[in-house]
Amino acid sequence: SSFVGLLQDNNFEVKTFNILTEEVPEDASMVFIGTPTTDYTTEEIKKLEAFISDPEMASSRTLFFTTYPTQSWESMPNLSAFLEEWGLKPQTGVLLDTDTNNIVRIGNDIGLFTNVNEELFTDTYSNVVMVDSSPVERLFSANNDIVTYPVVETSDTAYAVNIEADTIEENPETDTHTIVALAQKYMDNQGKITANVVVD
Repeated sequence: SSFVGLLQDNNFEVKTFNILTEEVPEDASMVFIGTPTTDYTTEEIKKLEAFISDPEMASSRTLFFTTYPTQSWESMPNLSAFLEEWGLKPQTGVLLDTDTNNIVRIGNDIGLFTNVNEELFTDTYSNVVMVDSSPVERLFSANNDIVTYPVVETSDTAYAVNIEADTIEENPETDTHTIVALAQKYMDNQGKITANVVVD
């Protein structure tokens, strides 16, 4: 309810619907799928594909997926395959950082100071903290007419761990990890209408 309130405060009209039994609202510009825990049926995937790839859409559309470190993507093969077609592969695990300057504790949660892609946003965003984040693998930078971008990334001293494991490596392999990824496809010749898939 707090998320819905946030959207409404920012002038979004919010409609809830059951994608299993209902169609995506015709006037929707964004479909938000919050932390799915069960796989989507073939019929549900077809509805997502029809919404995001409609060649006659008059304005840009977005599918926005949120993830959580303990999600089992192996148990959701249909949804995983759909996202992989867009070049995005969410991972199970939580991101940590070997550099304590990049870590902030918020209650019992661990937040990381992250970097926002300046090529996508003209304004400068600094001190952006992402809490309990899991990595998103970009399977390609560009494939046919789909291009993927890192929107939010960790520092190069970050690493991913299985939070259900009993131990944590003493010297983990560190790298820059994508936390929020965008896949985009232009739907018109002018480059003004896009189909967007976001995984956070």
